[in-house]
Formats: sequence, C-alpha cells, structure tokens
Amino acid sequence: MPPTRVAACRPVADSGTRRFTRCAVLVLLTAYLAACSGSDQRSVTNPDGATLERATSAGTRRVTISAARPITNPYVVPSVTGPFSATNKSVTTFTVTNTGSKVTSELVVALSNTTADATAFSIASGDDECTGHSLGLEAKHNSCTVKVTFSPSRAGTFTGTIAVTLAQPRTVTAVNLSGAGVNPQMRRDTLVAGAQHSCELTADGTAYCWGYNRFGQLGTPINSGTDEVNPTATTVTTTLKFASLTAGANHTCGLTADGKAYCWGSNLTGQLGRSTNNGTAAANPTVTAVATTLKFASLTAGAGGSFTCGLTADGTAYCWGENANGQLGTSTNNGTQDGNPSVVAVATTLKFAKLTAGSFHTCGLTARGTAYCWGYNAFGQLGTTINTGTFGTMSNNPTPAAVATTLQFASLTAGDLHTCGLAADGSAYCWGYNALGQLGTVTNNDRDVANPTVTAVATALKFASLTAGQHHTCGLTADEIAYCWGLNTFGQLGTATNNGTAAANPTATAVATSLKFASLSAGANHTCGIAADATAYCWGYNGWGQLGDGTTNLSFTPVLVSGSRSSYVEDER
Repeated sequence: MPPTRVAACRPVADSGTRRFTRCAVLVLLTAYLAACSGSDQRSVTNPDGATLERATSAGTRRVTISAARPITNPYVVPSVTGPFSATNKSVTTFTVTNTGSKVTSELVVALSNTTADATAFSIASGDDECTGHSLGLEAKHNSCTVKVTFSPSRAGTFTGTIAVTLAQPRTVTAVNLSGAGVNPQMRRDTLVAGAQHSCELTADGTAYCWGYNRFGQLGTPINSGTDEVNPTATTVTTTLKFASLTAGANHTCGLTADGKAYCWGSNLTGQLGRSTNNGTAAANPTVTAVATTLKFASLTAGAGGSFTCGLTADGTAYCWGENANGQLGTSTNNGTQDGNPSVVAVATTLKFAKLTAGSFHTCGLTARGTAYCWGYNAFGQLGTTINTGTFGTMSNNPTPAAVATTLQFASLTAGDLHTCGLAADGSAYCWGYNALGQLGTVTNNDRDVANPTVTAVATALKFASLTAGQHHTCGLTADEIAYCWGLNTFGQLGTATNNGTAAANPTATAVATSLKFASLSAGANHTCGIAADATAYCWGYNGWGQLGDGTTNLSFTPVLVSGSRSSYVEDER
C-alpha cells in the first residue's frame, strides 16, 4: 500500500529570485493522550539537545519520547514508542518548523503502517493547516502540525512509520511509531447472554462467566451443583483460548481458532455433544470437547434453548441436543424428550452462511440472504404458515422451509417464539409471537396469535445489528445507540417504561444511558453490551447475578460488570 501524502510545503522564492537553497528543518513531536483530570506538563530533553514538550492525561498510558540520530540535513526527528491506550483513540501531534534562514523546497509528510492492520495509524493535518503550508524565512514563526491517530482494531502491538521527505536536497527522515492495543487481559471483545448467566471473551481468547451455575454453565466448580448466586465474573477453568462463545439456557459452548467445539453445563438433552451425563441433571463444569471430528466456523445456542448447532466452513449445518420440536432439523427423536448427544447434519442440501438458534427453533441464512427456519412454529416464528396455530408435536417442522418473503437479509436472530432479520439497508423485520410487543409492531400486540408474516419493525431507525431474547428484541444503530422493545418486566429493555409490569412495549426505545455500545446480546430476561470503550454492562433481571455487578438487584439501566478487567485502564506511568 503506497504511503498517503498528507502534508506538502510548496516551494517559495528566495528574495525575489526563483532559486531555491537548502533550508534547515526541525521536526518536534508533542504527544497528547486523552481523558485526564488535570494536566501534567513536563519537559523531556533528548540526547541531541532538543527539548520536547509532553502533555499527558490521567487514565491513559505513558508515551515515551526519544530522539533519533539526525541525518545529513539539520533535522532532529524524534521517534515515538508506545504503549498507547486503545480504549479511546490516542492522538499524537508533531510540528514541522523551519529553523533555517532560507525557505524549503517541497517537504512531504507521509505515513505507512508496517503491521497487518493498515488502519491502526492514520495521519491528517492538524489545526495549523499543514497541508499546502509553506515554511518561509521567519523560522520560529513558520510551522505546521501533523496529527497522528492511533486506533487499533484489536489487542496487540502495532507499528508504523512517518516519512519526512525534503525534495532539495533529497533527505528522508523516519519518525517511528509503535502502539500497544489494550492489554488482552483488560479488554473483553465479545459477550453472550444465556437464560440466567452471561459470559464474555477477552481479546486473547480467555472466557469469563457469571450468574447461575447449578449445571456448571460458568465453566468453574465454584458453586457448581448448587443454587448459590455468582454475581461477579469468574474465569472459565481451562487453558484453552477461544475464538467465539455462545450461551444456551443452561450451557455454554466455545469455539477455538482451529474450529474445535467445546461445551460445558447441563447435558440433560445432549446439548454438550457427548454422552457423559446425558439425560441427567448433573452439573458438568469441565470444559470438554464435543464428540466429533468436525471443524466448525461458528456455533449457536439460543438463550432459552437446550440444543446447540454448528456451521462448517462449507456451509453445512449440524445440530445436537433437544429435538422435541424438530429444532435439530432432523426427524430423529423429533417430538420426544430423548437426548441427542450425537452431532447430526440438518436434513437439507442447503448451504448456509449463518445460523441462529432460538429456544425451540433454528434459522439459517444462505449466502444470497435467503432465510430458512425449522422447529416449533405454533406462533409463526418460522415465517411460514405451515403448522401455525397448532400446538404440541403438531406444530413441529423438522425440515428447513424458506421464510415466506422476497426480502434478503444480512443477519438473523431467533428468540423464544419469534425471529427477526436485518436487511442490508439496516431495516429490521420480525415475525412470530407478538403478545409482548417483541416484533416491534402493534399488529396483534397483546394477543396470543400467530404472526407468520414478515413485518417491518415500526421505526425509521436503521440498525447495524439485532439480538433477540426470550420475549424482547434489541438493536444497535450505526452510531452505537442501543434500542429495545418487547417485555420489560425486569427492565431488560433498559428503560423504566412499564418496568415491573407484563405490559407490551412494541415501540423501539433507546436504552436509558449515555453509553455507546459496540455489541449487544439479549438473554432470557436480561441484556448485556460491550460499550464503545470496551467495558461490559448488563441490565434487566439479576436474580442469579447474571448482570455481574456483584449484587442480585435487577436494574433497568446498564450497570458495569463487577470484576471486569476492562473497567479500568492500567496506568504505567
């Protein structure tokens, strides 16, 4: 990738002539990091005698400034070493100043990222309008500022180089940049909510869980097999590093980078994918591999479900666990309470790009955006009229059927008795049970009837993602604002409206917080989100400590997960 040309100082005539002479240029670097209560200004003298001013702010990491050895021209160009804080964007500015008695020939400032992430560092003109600025005769008064922004997409170390090039005589001097993404042990990038527990995954693949652990779904022997609450985040007991997590009603599964699936928690219906304790209420807190040689690209388990599904790299869907409603996509034990611990392919030739599991049904999305669903359909949650309005085994549909719509979706999410889809333009659509307003429309709101027709959520909002809980749905807009609709008995919508009642809330309403979120996950009766600054928050029902705030008090506003290592930034000063 060629370096981006950002700052150029045009040639200026010297004393009325068209002749150019060599000039002396001094490049000084000033490091500014955000979010401090009070300013700490101090001077640092480099080995070559240049004095560099440093401004720091509390809550950010130290920036070390050192001088590189000058070359040929009278440049003094400092190099910058990290770490930079990645919880907020770190901004460094440096000033290009003419300290000579003559004007410069063309001076160019360009940036190249030398790590795989080509956007970790970016540069632009600062307040002094560096672009197109000419450095003239009045050395100490003619300068321009270049702003460097460090914005890593993940944890780790990033490097880049700013090249300062003088055209005549040609001299290239490098300003070396390095930044450390937030410490993996201090940042949780993904979060999943189950029925009565929640789990979070750090950037280095470490899993943490909190909430109910009766069946070992937290992946720790602490209070496993008991009804004790676990209101603070606890590390899952394993040396494995995970690439993703998914949470069911009483079990949790993780996928490693090499595609191996592991599960822990309840195995009453075989949802852990192995025969150990299948059919019993025993706790299984030990992280154990699913009994298959298959490698998966993704896993899904519904917040109220007792089954798990996985998608291989070639788009083939497999499921295991409960199949009382045909949710495994096979007729084997359909309609029975028998467990199905063996991983079985969904009975279809379809290839899927994405899967989502609800409590009693499953949906898949093809690469073209066509949605298919299978399982329980009493309330039209499969998006088809087949067996709607019937109950018991009569409403089972073990064969994937296309959702009856011409719409193509970018993603799907399945709740207890409803399903929602997100179109490519950010419009949200839902179908299924709507007695509590979880479809985001007043149609059949407060009525126990089927709604198999795909219907737009009644809002002008455009969403970047959707997540469905038991009887509520939440969406995240592109500007990171969270909205929810549906049941709010326990505050799972993040608002006081109808909190503590069984009233329907069909209108998408903003979560009562100034926080912005990077992702959301809806559980049975609670919701969690990763804030834009990488901290974890939850709201709603908290009877088992699933909000992770150290209490069992429900909350209709987001509360910070207690013990979250992302809730602070380590100060290395």
